[in-house]
Amino acid sequence: MVSTTQTVSFLAPGPDLSGVVPRDATSTLEHDLREWHLLVWLWSGAAEVEAGRRTLTVDAGQAMWIPAGTPVRAVVPPGSVCIPLAVPRHEAVVGARDAYVVDVPEGWRPWLLAQFSMRISPLRPVDPLDQDLTGLLAANARDGRGAPDVVLPMPRTQLRQPDDPALLAMALALGDNVAEATTVGEWARRTGFSERSLQRAFRDQTALTFREWRAVLRLHRAAAHLAAGLPVGVAAHRVGYSSTSGFARAFRTEFGVMPSAYAACVPTEGAGRSPGTAPGSRAGGPLVDLRTDAAASPPVLGASATPPLVNNFHVVIWMAHGGARVEVGDAVLRLEEGDAVWLPAWRHNRVEVDAGGVMLPLFHAPPPTLLDLDAVVAFSLAGEDPEALLRAVVGQYTSLRPDGWDERSGWWAFERWRAASTPRTGHPGPSDPSGPSDPSGRGLLDAAPRLLAAGMSAGHVAARLGYRHPSSFTRAFRRVHGRPPRDYVARRRPGATPGG
Repeated sequence: MVSTTQTVSFLAPGPDLSGVVPRDATSTLEHDLREWHLLVWLWSGAAEVEAGRRTLTVDAGQAMWIPAGTPVRAVVPPGSVCIPLAVPRHEAVVGARDAYVVDVPEGWRPWLLAQFSMRISPLRPVDPLDQDLTGLLAANARDGRGAPDVVLPMPRTQLRQPDDPALLAMALALGDNVAEATTVGEWARRTGFSERSLQRAFRDQTALTFREWRAVLRLHRAAAHLAAGLPVGVAAHRVGYSSTSGFARAFRTEFGVMPSAYAACVPTEGAGRSPGTAPGSRAGGPLVDLRTDAAASPPVLGASATPPLVNNFHVVIWMAHGGARVEVGDAVLRLEEGDAVWLPAWRHNRVEVDAGGVMLPLFHAPPPTLLDLDAVVAFSLAGEDPEALLRAVVGQYTSLRPDGWDERSGWWAFERWRAASTPRTGHPGPSDPSGPSDPSGRGLLDAAPRLLAAGMSAGHVAARLGYRHPSSFTRAFRRVHGRPPRDYVARRRPGATPGG
């Protein structure tokens, strides 16, 4: 790991996350999918999946493709790892009405895990993919279906909504009328920003300029029109393009294919497809070159990257495979397989994942935090069970969650570990057996006022620091700070004097 300009702490090993998602917990997903298709993939173990009229056991190395509009219930027993990939309804053309099972060859596993990462994070391929989910469904369906469902190419840009209420209202208004040509200057007057401030705030909150954001919105909306069967020229006009050729160039940059090829996957009404006919065989050329030997020729996993981002939440990312270059503020880090790093809220960050690499967001949390926002913290999770970490990722970022699990537990475990591992002086060591282990002194209690000053209750802070009883936290806090937590909060209310 290499860093420049900013101090970076690298701590090995990292926090003990073995208990974040207990191995003996059953995970359950129950959903009536309307706007999403779902690929339920078993990384290990087995799961019983009920999809519409079908109930099947999906084993390790298999996945179940479930079309949108199908009621789903999946029960994953303890020790199994199930990864659900959600695909927006307009990004797939579905020929079959019933769910079906496909094999996932060993060579597809890193590629498919990277696809999952791109569905739950801002990562996007640097170069167009040489294969997509269509190839997996086409070559490996267990019932030998000839005309598979088609998963359309993912867009290269993730559209993030701004946080500021005025900017969010503007973004929603643009979504209601994507062809609108109102200038950024006019929007600045409507929202009360100066034009320069609006541009800066919009870029900080969405990672795109206003012009870029509106252009991407138009292309994403055009893709939905094409998937619904509209001709290319009509789709271009509806989203505000006066030139079909200009629209085609922009569409290819965002989706990696020409709009005519994208539209070619959508059967014309009443035409259908004959068995064995590859989607996209109409005018415009094939969208993808469907492989009939996908198991023998797994897809190439290329490089991926996020745009420059400023998150309004803290996030810990983990290198499940390969390596990556990470920028955090002024720091530049090199992560290898098994490494992880904390990306603080409100800090510029960018991630560039090597070809063959897979980065996964592990857990996240909104401010405030116990931690020092000016410190970049990287650490090793090489000693952790990768399947336990995968279960944590799935529980944090999907609807498949362990029964009774608190999604904040992973972040709190990391936060307590980091605060406790920061050397402190001037305070007695821990003496309350009901409190957290803190070999460095009172790091946690030194950091606790940050949460209290942000308005959290003493009971909430006690739980976050790992105390089983609020009274134990109050006693420990009084020993370190001289007053109980409620007095400390009272002294820091607006208008209060810090020393009084």
